[in-house]
Amino acid sequence: MSEELKNILAQLEQMNSKMEQVGSKMEQMDSKIQQMDSKMEQMGSKMEQMDSKIQQMDSRMEQMDSRMQKMDSRMDRIESRMDHMDSKVGQIAERTDSIQLRLENEVIRDIKIIAEGHIDLSRKLDEALKGKEERELILIRLNHLEYEVGEIKKNLNETA
Repeated sequence: MSEELKNILAQLEQMNSKMEQVGSKMEQMDSKIQQMDSKMEQMGSKMEQMDSKIQQMDSRMEQMDSRMQKMDSRMDRIESRMDHMDSKVGQIAERTDSIQLRLENEVIRDIKIIAEGHIDLSRKLDEALKGKEERELILIRLNHLEYEVGEIKKNLNETA
């Protein structure tokens, strides 16, 4: 073999070696691309899961927003009722004050006047009863004396 052939053969072997290296690197790249594809699929799956979870969270947030609106509405009604009750309590307080003033100014004064009249009537009744008691005692004595006079007359008539 000639030198040229040896050179060509050496070059071919170098090329073959380089081709093997390129093939090996291509296989490594193919393996890495497959790994990247797998990771991309995993990322896609995780993205779909995240999208699903975000949709669930959106749904829950909408439900919470709806509940919050209902609670706001209820709170508005409660505040309205409380305002109405405050108004009623104010009216009751005014009426109570009015009644208390009337009691202090009129009823208590009238009770005092009636009590004074009652005391006068009680005193007059006591005086009237005192006279009646004396009259009853006098009548009892008179009856007793009439009985004794009758007994004395009877004794005189019998002796005479």
